Amino acid sequence: MRVIYLIGLMILGLSPFAPSVVRATDFSVSSVHAAGFYTGADADLRNWGRMASETKLSQEAAYQSGPTIYGPNRPNIYGDVMARDNNDASGFAWLKTVRQTVTITDSQGQALDSQRFGNLGYMESPQATNEIDWLSVGTEVYNFLGQFADLPSVPDLTKFKTTTPSGIFPGSNSISAQYNDPSDNSGPTAKAVNFRYQPDFTHPDIWTVSISNHAEQWYCNQSFCASTAQWSYGGDTSYSFPYVYESDANSGNDASNVIAGAFGVGFASYNGILQGADDQDWYQFQANSGQAVTISMTPPTGANFDMKLYDPSGNYFSGSFNAQGQPESISFNAPVSGLWRLQVYLVSGFGTYTFSVNNPDFTIQANPTTLSLPAGVMGTSTITVTSMSGFSGSVSLSVSPPPPTVGYGGPAFSVTLLPGTQASTTLYVYTDYTTPQQTFTATVTATSGSLSHQANVVVTVGPHPPPPSYVPPAVFNGVGSQITVCVGSSVSVGITLSASTGLQGSVSVEVRKDIVVYSDQTLTTLSKTVILSSGNNAINMGSFQANDLTGGNWGDVRQYFIKVSWAGQLIYDPTDPNSREWVQTTYCSSGGGGGSVPQGTLITMANGNNVPVQNLRVGDEMLGYDTTLSRFTVSKVTSIAIVSTSNMLIINTESGTPFRADANPHQTLWVRRTDGSVLWLPVTKLLPGDSLFTPNGWSKVTRVEFAPAGTHVMFDIVATEPYFASGYLDPIYKM
Repeated sequence: MRVIYLIGLMILGLSPFAPSVVRATDFSVSSVHAAGFYTGADADLRNWGRMASETKLSQEAAYQSGPTIYGPNRPNIYGDVMARDNNDASGFAWLKTVRQTVTITDSQGQALDSQRFGNLGYMESPQATNEIDWLSVGTEVYNFLGQFADLPSVPDLTKFKTTTPSGIFPGSNSISAQYNDPSDNSGPTAKAVNFRYQPDFTHPDIWTVSISNHAEQWYCNQSFCASTAQWSYGGDTSYSFPYVYESDANSGNDASNVIAGAFGVGFASYNGILQGADDQDWYQFQANSGQAVTISMTPPTGANFDMKLYDPSGNYFSGSFNAQGQPESISFNAPVSGLWRLQVYLVSGFGTYTFSVNNPDFTIQANPTTLSLPAGVMGTSTITVTSMSGFSGSVSLSVSPPPPTVGYGGPAFSVTLLPGTQASTTLYVYTDYTTPQQTFTATVTATSGSLSHQANVVVTVGPHPPPPSYVPPAVFNGVGSQITVCVGSSVSVGITLSASTGLQGSVSVEVRKDIVVYSDQTLTTLSKTVILSSGNNAINMGSFQANDLTGGNWGDVRQYFIKVSWAGQLIYDPTDPNSREWVQTTYCSSGGGGGSVPQGTLITMANGNNVPVQNLRVGDEMLGYDTTLSRFTVSKVTSIAIVSTSNMLIINTESGTPFRADANPHQTLWVRRTDGSVLWLPVTKLLPGDSLFTPNGWSKVTRVEFAPAGTHVMFDIVATEPYFASGYLDPIYKM
């Protein structure tokens, strides 16, 4: 049922009609005042007329406490101003202008634009005697607010007269309804203006509705009424009342003031208003057993609002009671499932508060969310996990399976969050040079307990860029591009590729046997998937076994050489056996005993110290070097034998430290010949210009000579890897 509320009645002078005529509930918003029109020309300040004004409100669910009205948005407000002259016998008087102006401002003093007032109709009273005029106005008020329960959008104007420029006139921050009599020497002696408006407030707030009224009376002496000589007397009055527009938690009205009517909310953020008689708001939300919930509330500046929480049985459970101006918070794990009730109540102050009911959670985002990649190119997306509503804990990340020829790197297996923090990791998307053009989605799932969220990265694969180019020469055993090794040796292969952009794909090196007279044959293919950066990229392709003794007779393997392919496409195919990279083999005869060095020779140990050979013990660790993989390692002593010899060579190098060894063709050293070949060479074949390998690189031989005749004590060492004696690489045993 529609309830009618009379917001205010400010009467200046005596009421011109009986209150019983307007059958509406009366709520007085100000005391009764008396005023009239006065003339300063009369010594007794005679009263020439009187004016009255009233405003009523009709809106469901609105209520009043003192001068304050509480209700939802767009209330229907009905206002009027009435004036009459006293018709002094000494002359003629009539009402020229009767006007009411309405301005509405929020709690910050910002005026509501007049375009938001919502004009619902304007009326003038008929021209009649004072008594009939006032009674007609009162009857029409009753008709508008009582008889028509649904408030017609267009008023009944059958009994009323509208005279231009009378009507409703919006300004920038106000709206006015006025009657203006067009005549210059006569007019009505009583007039009332009535109009309805429906303000559309911009936001919930404590609004102030201000009404100002103006009536102007014109007067002429009887002997001058035919002329334009006239006098005017005016009167003004004003009043205001608060209207609290409430839409607590977006309800469109005030949240309930009792627990039984608590307004339902979800896990979100809301606003509410507490002011005056509206001193508490009740809300309810669903929480399941074991669910973590955090409730936060921030009061308006200078106010003190507190909170209490009640369980589904209506029992007090927890509360927050901080000092004035301080935010409030309640965090709990629901022990039972059901509707939990929250009371926000006013201790002091008034205004708009914000509150949120949240289940501690986290979010996951990808940036960017789309990747456009040429085939073979890698892309990245930053995955960020953010704590929400006080969440803390470990969050596990996983990625959906990629399509064929596509791979993912990252994100990190898990991230740890503290309340109010975030953590980021990177998702790498690797496409292959052979990946077909397509669009797919990489879904990153973040999980913590029962919480799970996803972020998608949409990947579009386009045509691949040009293949990389081969940069000659290849390097065998890390020492050269044309080398000779012992037959049966393992030979490592290193190549260089140059790419115009970052690229992933498969590179393969085909090791070929160049056979004298006959067609080439494939020995093996070394393949691997590599990720290239822009520019030159050195790649270790692995090793092959050179098991054939190379030679120049029919059917002999002349040399080993290589071809290079990228993603199955040949990018290097040398044909000239003289200029291309090659490996040849030679026979290195085997013999017994270890590498023989004289007493006093310093052996380089794994820890960098130098130890005289006679102090070595089986099991000691020496600095070793793997000639196949071209890298330093550890060499362990497996046996030591002391022998005597009558022949000893002294080999001098540019490094300045001579090397003394048994002058035995089975005693070898790791040598780079003047032709660039690298091999274990008998010391008896060393020539000036050859180079010996040291921990600091190659050192050129300057002179080879025999030691003076005599008997020399030698130590034959057998080890797990070649080792350094006097700083030069010795074999693991005598060849």
